[in-house]
Amino acid sequence: MERCRSPLSDPLLGSAPQMASKKRTGAELDSKRAAKRRADVTKGSAGEKLILALTALGLTQNESRAYLAILSTNDATASEAAANAGVPRPKIYEALANLESRGFCRSVGGQVRRYAAVDPESALRNWIRHREEERKILADRDAAHVELLVRLLPRPEQFPAVEIPDFMEAVSGRLPTTAVLEEVIASSRESLHEMLQPPFLQPRARWNTQEIEAIGRGVDVRVIYTPDGIEDAQRYLPLLEAGGQVRVIDRLPMKLLIKDDDEALISLRDANTGAQSVTTARVRHADLVAPMEALFKRVWRKAKPIPGATAAERKAASAGDRAE
Repeated sequence: MERCRSPLSDPLLGSAPQMASKKRTGAELDSKRAAKRRADVTKGSAGEKLILALTALGLTQNESRAYLAILSTNDATASEAAANAGVPRPKIYEALANLESRGFCRSVGGQVRRYAAVDPESALRNWIRHREEERKILADRDAAHVELLVRLLPRPEQFPAVEIPDFMEAVSGRLPTTAVLEEVIASSRESLHEMLQPPFLQPRARWNTQEIEAIGRGVDVRVIYTPDGIEDAQRYLPLLEAGGQVRVIDRLPMKLLIKDDDEALISLRDANTGAQSVTTARVRHADLVAPMEALFKRVWRKAKPIPGATAAERKAASAGDRAE
């Protein structure tokens, strides 16, 4: 007679106790695998990125490391959390207490408490809401302080606005520089002193036209050229004929125009190549222009009248030197 088979046993699966044991073993393996995955995420370079993100949200380094340590295990004591987080034992209690007060973990137990992490989504969203409420409270408090200070602090004495003159200006480009050059020459009333050398900004047809007009207004016009600047007689002859004074020197320290001892234009060289550029510094102050006028007079005394100038022109130039 066939023995009755127990309904709690199965030739393939085994008895009920055996099946229960297998389920427990499988659950334990799943739990260990999950713990390992959590541990992997919270360590190494990935863990450092998580710590940076948590500290950006307001947690301290110790709190961030402690949260990741207990998140990687089901739960942990303070000493276990300290070991896993790499946080000194005296500091771990403060970090865990702060995490619990901020909703990142819960503690259970009596004398030896164990700490379990709160699900990150829940913990982080609640923490962000708390931070927003804190910021609003701080903003309201700051606004109240501002209102109080505005009401109580004395007002400074009101002084009339003082316009600060623009003593220096940079002008760049051929057309803007030419426009400023002609504007300054046209405004001259007493003196116009120039040190010139190629390249020249103005087209040949406009050479000396405004200087000759200035001479007609009684302006003292003096120009010093380098030899290559007078290769074309049109550059200087009309000035001499109109009553201007012209001299030549082998080398000039700079290209310079001084008007009425109170305004100057300095043609700047390229800082890298030393070549003459189309950038000009415009200076508007007598104290700043005075050293440039002294430089012009020193170069003027060293310069010579242009070869071929008339005897009268040479005599006038000598008389001018003695007067200085």
